[in-house]
Amino acid sequence: GEFKVEFYAKDSRNQQRRVMTIRVIDRIAPTVTVSEMKATAKVGEEITIPTMVVTDNCDVQDDCITYTYVSHGNFLKYMVYDTYKFEQAGEHVFTFTAWDKNSNCTTVKYTVMVTE
Repeated sequence: GEFKVEFYAKDSRNQQRRVMTIRVIDRIAPTVTVSEMKATAKVGEEITIPTMVVTDNCDVQDDCITYTYVSHGNFLKYMVYDTYKFEQAGEHVFTFTAWDKNSNCTTVKYTVMVTE
């Protein structure tokens, strides 16, 4: 964050005021915890997306930006919310992401192998 500090110096005849701005940089990324996901699934199966728990040294979870997406095939990415239904066989990678106010980012990835 940013803080303003005021200094006063005074002697018998003079008084002086100085204002200084101090900027504190947050370099610590949020911590993301996701309950376990299945490692395998079948085409047509629908799963519930686990809830992401985010903690940060400076912000509360509600102040962090979070999202989850799945990627598969030719670099296709889709945002996922409560549930996801597997339409194709192959490797599906779920990425859980959290950004804090200072642009620190953490991602957690789970891979699900989908068969016919």
